[in-house]
Amino acid sequence: MILKKMIKQNLAIILLSSVALSACAKPTSNPNQNAQTPTTKANLSAEQQKKLQQLLEKTKKNLILVKGGSFMMGDFGPEHSIDKLPYAGGDSSPLHKVTLDDFHLSATKATYADFDVYTDVTGQKKVGVFDEFSIKYRIPTSAAGINWQQARDYCQWLGQQLNLNMDLPTEAQWEYAARNRGQYVLYAT
Repeated sequence: MILKKMIKQNLAIILLSSVALSACAKPTSNPNQNAQTPTTKANLSAEQQKKLQQLLEKTKKNLILVKGGSFMMGDFGPEHSIDKLPYAGGDSSPLHKVTLDDFHLSATKATYADFDVYTDVTGQKKVGVFDEFSIKYRIPTSAAGINWQQARDYCQWLGQQLNLNMDLPTEAQWEYAARNRGQYVLYAT
């Protein structure tokens, strides 16, 4: 019984760790939202429409509800470890209470294949294509190598397509989910 529970917890941790690369979350209100989110082209081919629909269905299927709640965010080592020492260096935030509403995260990473659909239907250049070598050896199922703004634009564009308010998770949302709803997990994933 305990082994089954541990396996379930480990699977949950593995799923949440994959979210780090591509998590899209339903955000709290953010006045600085990007007004330049790319839009889908008006005249998509039948093939583009099919690929877009497949991406949207995959995205909906992979959204995981994270129930909101309150937790102590930051370096909890001094208060909750045997040796009472901090777990991290000078960049760590002191422990402070944070309360979050429910939000969603994607259970899977955003891949180059996902981004290829996005860039194709929005008329952008493919990401992760630098030269002939990168084109030849770019693996479609690998996590897309993108910057923060590209990730945010992608999440917000997906939200527009699904008629959902989507964005990258905040630091608090990510820590809450990675620590299994705020539990004191030393190596949160």
